[in-house]
Amino acid sequence: MNTQEFIALEKKYGATNYKPLDVVLERGEGVWVWDVDGKRYMDCLSAYSAVNQGHCHPRIVEVMKEQAEKLTLTSRAFRNDQLGLFYKELCELTNSHVALPMNSGAEAVESCIKAVRKWGYKVKGVPEGQAEIIVCANNFHGRTVTIVGFSTEEQYRDGYSPFTPGFKIIPFGDAQALEEEGKYPLAIQAYNQAVLADPRNVSNFIALSRLNAYMGFYDEAIKNAENALLINPTNDIAMALRGWTYGLAGDNIMAVGFLQDAIAANPNNASAYGYLAEDYIYMLQLDQGDMNTLDAAINASKTAIALAPGALETHRGRGFVLEYTANYEEAVAEFEAAVAINPNIADLHLALGRNYRATLQYDKAITEFSKANALNPTDPMPELLISRTYARNGDYAKAIQYGEAAVADDPSDPTLYGFLGLVYWRQQQYLDALDVLRLAVTGGTAKTGEIVEGLPMDYGFVGQFYYTYGLTLSKLGECGEALQIAQAVATNLRNDEIAVYNAQEIINVCERLAREGKSDVPTATPTTLCGVSAPRVSATKLRTTTTSGRTGAICSGPDSGGNSIFCP
Repeated sequence: MNTQEFIALEKKYGATNYKPLDVVLERGEGVWVWDVDGKRYMDCLSAYSAVNQGHCHPRIVEVMKEQAEKLTLTSRAFRNDQLGLFYKELCELTNSHVALPMNSGAEAVESCIKAVRKWGYKVKGVPEGQAEIIVCANNFHGRTVTIVGFSTEEQYRDGYSPFTPGFKIIPFGDAQALEEEGKYPLAIQAYNQAVLADPRNVSNFIALSRLNAYMGFYDEAIKNAENALLINPTNDIAMALRGWTYGLAGDNIMAVGFLQDAIAANPNNASAYGYLAEDYIYMLQLDQGDMNTLDAAINASKTAIALAPGALETHRGRGFVLEYTANYEEAVAEFEAAVAINPNIADLHLALGRNYRATLQYDKAITEFSKANALNPTDPMPELLISRTYARNGDYAKAIQYGEAAVADDPSDPTLYGFLGLVYWRQQQYLDALDVLRLAVTGGTAKTGEIVEGLPMDYGFVGQFYYTYGLTLSKLGECGEALQIAQAVATNLRNDEIAVYNAQEIINVCERLAREGKSDVPTATPTTLCGVSAPRVSATKLRTTTTSGRTGAICSGPDSGGNSIFCP
């Protein structure tokens, strides 16, 4: 039979799917293939790379024959003696953690879509049914209904609707489009490419600085703002961004100076006033200011409002001022307005969630924290705040779930272990509480191998970690260390009534266990801690510290329950 006869057979008996070249191949060897008429061709397609090794490679043919003679095929309902070896070799070759082989590219794409959607819903807290995947125009990923649905090629879509929702199409490599869709990591990559193409374009550096600040990459944000100023030293927008980012990074003195420079360069720069108000609040949170600083923050926020009442930075700065002064309902309104302008900034959702939480709107708070979590999935703060909100509501199971997720995001942060330990304690999971609180207090090595540095004793939530650790030790009969913790708490936190109360409770529990013969100390120290006369012993080096971060108040007030008093 010749070429035309074979083609006629296909047309008569085969359903139309592809439209291949009118070449009927018969055999192949290496890079060469021959058609039924004896013509030779070089195979540059290689079955879309499936036969990059060439046709009829003798070693491959031999192995295929050998395997087919032993076992032709197994479904995934069974295991076989080759799959594990294949996984191992593939992961080692590609430096991957795990592998999931697929029969086709389309099947692989569909599996990725399902995986990222479930991860978004189950792990990162995206509201059910609201997951969105960004795709680029002019793509080709396969021919399933879902895949052709997010194609821009009409020939692939014609006659196949309705299509699967949940996909957003943007131009390929369009940094601004990525930014508008809130895909900041991808937008940063695109802007970096734009900088390489046009290194004198100030606007690209400004965009990079702003996005890096939104993502928490403060060093990069400062660098890009300064790059913009190298090109145009009088650009007040770049000046303001530099100052704002210095404040976010914790250098408030530098921040104030740079922001004042921006205002001097352009007295009508509303963003600079908004950033200045925000930075003054950061100073106050770190005990670096006074009433004059608060007045300056209030005045800067009012000036920002007067200059640009509808600007994001205006609402943002005013919101931080109102939150700090405990005007939570008004702060909610300001942060709601800021989020309406740009819903893709994680820390705005955190700020809005904190103020919802302060006004006892816990469901709304969790929603905002979840949005922040989806926008910045590597940041443990949203999950920590979700955990603490569920704890405040008494839903300790969910509090543990999100507390553990926060730890997974940053296994070296002792604070995350401490808050998780508080929730374990409230759930009476004392062994779990002991493990994580010990990491928070004394430090050590996490299960994942990271080194955790223990927190020095301090008032506030760190004090909670210490006395809850002591309570946990006492509950488990480990009174030798528990009594040391109790004495250290009573000595170093003597002005904290709750801490002293719990230190005394540790003593009480250990005395009772000693009488019952259930303590690792035969005779507990029978003393009250009112006078703190016993010698001071601490599990860690004790010194005063302050907390960093831009999360607002950690605790709005104590509550009591069980044998301890602390606020979740």
